[in-house]
Amino acid sequence: MVPFTLFFVPADAKAYEPQKFDRYSKPDFTTVRLEGRGGTDFSPAFNMVAHYRANRWCNKPAALVYVTDGVGGFPEKIPDYPVIWVSTQEASDYPFGAVIQVPPS
Repeated sequence: MVPFTLFFVPADAKAYEPQKFDRYSKPDFTTVRLEGRGGTDFSPAFNMVAHYRANRWCNKPAALVYVTDGVGGFPEKIPDYPVIWVSTQEASDYPFGAVIQVPPS
């Protein structure tokens, strides 16, 4: 169980159906569905968060963690919550947020 609500959202050029884990569910991350694998546009994932907030399906996120190679279109508007990029690319390529750089696989 996780002591908070966690949404896992596969995304490439679009954001796919979120998978929700919360204090009532026991997450099994080996069953997480990965979808997409096409070109990347980061905006759809951020737009999904905005849509969920506007419809009161979730509150302001504590953080959005985006695992990426860093190649793609970034949203024009910087979100009002922390963003952490887990990336194989140089940190200077990201217009906002904190970057955790990992070696490419």
